[in-house]
Parts: sequence; C-alpha cells; structure tokens
Amino acid sequence: MPTTINKILFAGDLGDNAALIFSHAISLARRYHATLSFLYAIEPSEFAAQAMVCNIFNVDQTDIRYRDTLDIVQAEIHTRIEAFCESEIGSREAAREMVSDINIVRGKASKVILDWAEKGDVDVIVIGSHNRNGLQHTLLGSVARTVVKHADRLVFLIPTPNEGVR
Repeated sequence: MPTTINKILFAGDLGDNAALIFSHAISLARRYHATLSFLYAIEPSEFAAQAMVCNIFNVDQTDIRYRDTLDIVQAEIHTRIEAFCESEIGSREAAREMVSDINIVRGKASKVILDWAEKGDVDVIVIGSHNRNGLQHTLLGSVARTVVKHADRLVFLIPTPNEGVR
C-alpha cells in the first residue's frame, strides 16, 4: 500500500543547516501536497547557565520577569521562523498555505519531537543529522539518533555537511 503523507513535522532550528534541511521538507510537502508543522524545541538550560542568567538579571525562575523574558525570546524566535519560512518557500502567502503551524516548545528536544509527532498526528518527521552550532554540536546528533530509534512513523534524516570536510 502506498504511503500517504498529509502532514510533515519539520523539527529544527535556524542554524547553519536549517535551509538545507527545510528545503527537503518543502520538496516533500510539494510532492505530496502536504502541510508542514514547524517545531523548534528549546532545550532546558543547564543549572549553572540558568543560575548565571538569574544572577545577572537579579531574578529567580519563579519571578515573573524571568518568565516574561522567556516569553519575549519565544516571540522573537517565532518572528524569525516566519521570516525564514517566507524566504525559503518564496512568499508570505505560499508560506502561510504550506506551513500550518509554528510551535516553540520548551523541553528535551528528542522528547518534544516524539511527543509532538504523536500529538500533531504527523505522517513524517524531517530532521537533520547534526546541528553544528556551538553548545548543541553534540546534542542534536543524539537527538536525531533518539528520534530515529523511538519514532513510530517515518523519519527523514537529512545528512548535514560535516565541519572541515569539503
């Protein structure tokens, strides 16, 4: 029986390889006349990093200013994702037609992706093999492995260029 693809989950960020990975999700969506759901997972900060932020801004995690700051960051990420989608797809109208929703979720990336795929009733997950941005360099490799290992649906794992390899 042929595979039916109606909804695609693109799980990624706006890093160096985002356009490459997203282009594959776009091609798949166009081929199957499917919609895209864009998921950006915000990994919880390590305790030391959270403590440093709280000390610098003289707040704690229960302080409303801390939560407001996180909300502001999420709103900015959402705005950047919208602009990215418009740029990669070609127009605002086409992006709004193809990208059904943009979701920015706090949590461990692999769990967020797997939970969202189930909750959003997606047919395919599209992710990159690695993220080459700073601290997440090793994290996304393990995220990709975890998603591929535990997903109960198709996963398109897009290889990303290796640093230093030409």
